[in-house]
Amino acid sequence: MARHGIDPGAFIYVADSALITQDNLKRAEENGIHFLSRLPATFNECARVIDQAVAADNWTEVGALAQSPATGKRPAARYRVFETPVTLYGTAYRAIVVHSSAHDKRRHKRIEGLLEQKHSQLAAIVKDSTGGEFFCRADALQAAEQLEAHARGSYHRIHCEVVECPKFGRGRPAKDGSRTPVGYR
Repeated sequence: MARHGIDPGAFIYVADSALITQDNLKRAEENGIHFLSRLPATFNECARVIDQAVAADNWTEVGALAQSPATGKRPAARYRVFETPVTLYGTAYRAIVVHSSAHDKRRHKRIEGLLEQKHSQLAAIVKDSTGGEFFCRADALQAAEQLEAHARGSYHRIHCEVVECPKFGRGRPAKDGSRTPVGYR
């Protein structure tokens, strides 16, 4: 920027999250370069400041930033911010968490889609697993445990119940309606 006659500190360098490395931050500090960047989500500090912003619930309303007018089907996104210090490689920086109302709707829609997808997968697994018979109770209990394990760690739960079904010999029942089972499945 000095080549173009702009003094150090008279501009703000805007960069993506690739700027946030120890070498780049050191170089920016040595040259007096002010910058604005997105904190990489892989940094622990990113999750910490987001958690802090949500826990503090002390947002500053920015409002709608869109220049085009909002419509009934597509309202303008509203923004709010939270400022907090963050330490990267031993140097303190100013971090700003930005919350968008439009992001909330997209996130909810995505979560609902994932829940529906997982429900469909589990329903197919249950349908495939419940049609058969087992010759002993131990096999049935093992199959039930495996079926319930498919839902572990998921929002949905599967509850299995093992029921003994009597098997009768061939032929008609007696006139009094009684039948003697030849075994259970």
